[in-house]
Amino acid sequence: MNSKHSNVNSVFYILFIILLMLTATSATAKGFYLSLQQKFDCEFINENANECAKYYEHTFIKKHGKLVKRTKKGLEITLKNRSKKLIEDNDNSIMALELSPKGRFIIMRYHFEEGNGWEVFDLLVGKASYIPGYPLFNHDESRFVVVELGLDNGSNTNTLDVFSVSNSSIKNVFKGINEEYADTHSWGPTDVKWIGNRKISFNKTILNIGLTDWADEDIYVKEPAFLSENRKGKWVITFKK
Repeated sequence: MNSKHSNVNSVFYILFIILLMLTATSATAKGFYLSLQQKFDCEFINENANECAKYYEHTFIKKHGKLVKRTKKGLEITLKNRSKKLIEDNDNSIMALELSPKGRFIIMRYHFEEGNGWEVFDLLVGKASYIPGYPLFNHDESRFVVVELGLDNGSNTNTLDVFSVSNSSIKNVFKGINEEYADTHSWGPTDVKWIGNRKISFNKTILNIGLTDWADEDIYVKEPAFLSENRKGKWVITFKK
């Protein structure tokens, strides 16, 4: 009897170790989503960015089939007023990936021969707007921060932008990485998260220039920082002491 229990325990222990290994493998994979790693990882399809986006669109439409449909002509979207909007896309270049927390926006990724990027489609007004990176919304969806990290690949611009959301549009109200900073293109944001609706925590991240092994986990040097909106409505970066 004890021998049977021992064998069962051994099997469960082996399965547990395998699960841990699979989780670790997934967590270290890199997909096209460079700002907040592990959100849209696609190691299982050889990191082809377009195919990766298609995979996640398929998953999204399967969950939100009444909201978005893929037709021969493109994406058919049902707006908040229940009218239909068609985004023409004969060659599957624009993919719907995610719904914003409050359900007003669809986050989209597009891939064209001349480049790729992000859009948010407003279900309230029926309009898509280009944004320079992935949007991370605050709790009440009144603002979102756009983040991109391109320190070690050369393909992306480092971005930390804040957008405000009104009833009819979105507006870029802050650019965190621009000519105001002497080290314009030498840093990017990592570990970005909202603290309430007017404050963002992140790490100002630079490459470890002295690193000789690029496979090393210490490829980045990070400095903890905050991005906050003050009483005058101005966004300011401050650093933890």
